Amino acid sequence: MTCPKSRSRHADLLLPSGTLGLFLAYLEILRAHRSSFWYGMTSVEWLGFAFGLTVYTLVVLVLALILRQILLRLLPRRFTAAYATWSSAAIAALTVWAALCASSTTARNATILAGALAILSVPATIVLADAIAGMPTRTGGAIWIAAAVAGFLALIAANHWLFLHANRASLITRASVAWAAVTGSGAAAAWAWTQRKRPRQAYVRLCILMAACLAAPLVVLQYEPQLASARESAQRKPSVLLITADALRADYCSLYGGAAPAPTLESLAKQGAWVEHSYALAPWTIPSVVGLIGSQFPRILTPGADRERWDKETASIRVPSEVTTLAECLAAEGYATAAFVGNYLLSPRIGVFQGFERRRVLWHLARERRGSLRSLPFLHEFLSRAAPAVARRWERPIDTSMILTRDAVTFLRRCGSGPFFLWVHYMDPHEPYNPPKRYRSIEGPWPLFSPGDAHWGGPQYGNGITDVPLGDNPDAKTAYVRSLYAGEIRYMDWHVGQVLNELAKLGRKDDTYVLFTSDHGEELWDRGRFNHGHSLYEEQIRVPLICAGPGIAPRLITTPLSAVDVIPTLAELVGVETDHMWHGQSLAPILLERHRASASRPCPIQGANFTAPEPLQAIISETHKLIRGAETERIELYDLRSDPKEQHDLCKDHPELAAQLRTELSRWTESFPTRFDVQDLDEEQAEMLQRLRAVGYLGDE
Repeated sequence: MTCPKSRSRHADLLLPSGTLGLFLAYLEILRAHRSSFWYGMTSVEWLGFAFGLTVYTLVVLVLALILRQILLRLLPRRFTAAYATWSSAAIAALTVWAALCASSTTARNATILAGALAILSVPATIVLADAIAGMPTRTGGAIWIAAAVAGFLALIAANHWLFLHANRASLITRASVAWAAVTGSGAAAAWAWTQRKRPRQAYVRLCILMAACLAAPLVVLQYEPQLASARESAQRKPSVLLITADALRADYCSLYGGAAPAPTLESLAKQGAWVEHSYALAPWTIPSVVGLIGSQFPRILTPGADRERWDKETASIRVPSEVTTLAECLAAEGYATAAFVGNYLLSPRIGVFQGFERRRVLWHLARERRGSLRSLPFLHEFLSRAAPAVARRWERPIDTSMILTRDAVTFLRRCGSGPFFLWVHYMDPHEPYNPPKRYRSIEGPWPLFSPGDAHWGGPQYGNGITDVPLGDNPDAKTAYVRSLYAGEIRYMDWHVGQVLNELAKLGRKDDTYVLFTSDHGEELWDRGRFNHGHSLYEEQIRVPLICAGPGIAPRLITTPLSAVDVIPTLAELVGVETDHMWHGQSLAPILLERHRASASRPCPIQGANFTAPEPLQAIISETHKLIRGAETERIELYDLRSDPKEQHDLCKDHPELAAQLRTELSRWTESFPTRFDVQDLDEEQAEMLQRLRAVGYLGDE
């Protein structure tokens, strides 16, 4: 190939610039898919990827135009124009890649080197193929483009197929790169062989082979749900879907007369039984979920102890090792088990994942890219360094609900017709409050509410995690935060609907027991404070409880019930033996209408309140609630039916009832090991303290 007479014609640079621009975009999407937060691409993110491809192509083209002029002046005449063209494009692409990697805080040496080798391999093989085999550079460029697209499609297909695999990031990378290599090398070999034997058929066969390589990942994507759910099972045992929402107070849900529409919960309640007054075991996550999963009443912090002792006791809360969880019981019966959790505090070290074969715990305060730059992590980090204010517009707290829903749907497809036990713990509506725009009702002074992270510019915790100074016009700001909380409920409800819809699509609705509840509520300045964990009033401990499934008739249960009964209930519903260490009692006879709920059974609650002045206990009996301070023995009595907001203490008006409930609470306290026996912290407890400090629950050391 000879040098063109006119160097003013630069159209021949479009192909190398576009090819290498595509490879830069491919490296972007490869890294995006490797993220543990990745759950797929929306239409906006596809547009962002197209934007990134265009930007990279144009930047490489402009740099290559300049570099080629320099190379053509410096290189001896024996070097062809093709060499100068592809070399200038390669140097331009490497320059862009170096700039991207220099701005990245997470790009490792292996990543940088692999990307550089990928970029260099394109012009090197094209020029060599032109020199040795006479392959036109346009043909070589087309083969590399096809290889990059094939690798991209293989990446998406592999991500779908391996979404729940423990080594997903590594495996999808290998699958993508391998398929790109197979496409490129196979196409080049097919062209060379056919060109030597049957020249007229070379391009036809080349096109057929590249089309087949591009179509293969699309076939996998098309049939992935059917292939994934192809496992049949002779076991026709009922399955269990346990869904819990973090910090969801019942009185905000439309099902319970609240202002936040929750159509999925309403629909589920119409299909099964729902409890009017259901109570969490504690007003914050760890003791509540430990109690729910292990069917254990939480222990109470030592009254009068110092802060160091309380920290140690808080860090030691876990499911007792001698307790057999429902997941362990069902796994032994051949059930597929999985737990997908959006709260970082629910560490495997506290025992709630015993028996779950698959599990994922998300760092709920992490940040992620949103919108058009989510599929362009290198470009986002480059902008974060060059223009932080601009890049921040594409940052938001991690959308744990989106990830958990994808996990749950994928798991359900993998189960086929076999029995399963799936637990999904949505972090929403727990703060940070950042519902999508379609779930927001009013505008406010901040784009989201995250009092534990100053990065977003909103108000921060003041004197402790229950104090969030709102500054001027607090009433309007309180209304805005409450509207965001309601929006979070609506968003969570939509995701629950997606999981239940998938259950119905797979034909598993009629043989699955679905139970929905929450770990605790949330105070939204009802009594002048924010957050949870500091009281046992209704806004912090009354939660939804809905159960639907085979044999459960639609009904409203008005008797107060405790979360400690959830696991024994599910065990009896699916027909497995309960563990003698469980504290709860099965509600299955009530749900299946074998007999009515007993009105005499009390519903006790242990505070384990690390943010309260003293540990608290409570007991609910029929329509009344007694709250007792474990240190001062101060008591409060409320009639929940006539005074649901607990504004009028009835201790003086009804001393006999208060004494009766107090005696009943003391009798219950003596029935269970309610005190901690903590010595020095072990490694697990030390890690739990670190987790609690990381989310602001405990002070610094």
